[in-house]
Amino acid sequence: APSTTGYAVGSPHADGRQLFGPRDSILLAVGAAHGVSVGTRFFTQRVATAAASTMRERGLRPLVISGWIRVVALETYTSHAVVETACRVIRRGDQLSAFTRPAAVSPESETAARYDNPATVIFGADGRALSGTGSLVVIDHGAEQQLVIGQRVTVFRFAPHHNDHQITKLGDGVVMLVHPTSAVVQLLSSIDSVRRG
Repeated sequence: APSTTGYAVGSPHADGRQLFGPRDSILLAVGAAHGVSVGTRFFTQRVATAAASTMRERGLRPLVISGWIRVVALETYTSHAVVETACRVIRRGDQLSAFTRPAAVSPESETAARYDNPATVIFGADGRALSGTGSLVVIDHGAEQQLVIGQRVTVFRFAPHHNDHQITKLGDGVVMLVHPTSAVVQLLSSIDSVRRG
């Protein structure tokens, strides 16, 4: 499996660039010796300063996914990649995490949503409290709760002031990245802002 400890070195053209966007080329500090091959995809990510003052006061710093990239040329200890998607600017020094593109789900394979043990949105991009369609959010369930990459999730909230826990569906998402106790979800659709908590 590809290493998840590499990082973006910078431009492969020795032009001193440190910021990258869609279709730009990036030199990576991982190569064939780390299990990487042509076509391997990575998330690029970094720890950032939280946008929300409440998070800063608690000393919390969100892990921000800046985009994902695909390896197009390979050496033993390095590789060249192109930016396929930039959620924000990708920077020199951004860390890499192996990325598996979620498979398409047919309507026949979808299952009914369950609301008995819901995950909670911890924060959105850059620690923001509100997110919408296309955004990435971090939730407090992960591999330990049997989440897997590509899993579809229903985004909802309990309606306020209802003792019977009336549910308001906000949209749908797909799990993009899984850690032991958290996961990154991309919001595929939303009819209202998705809030932290």
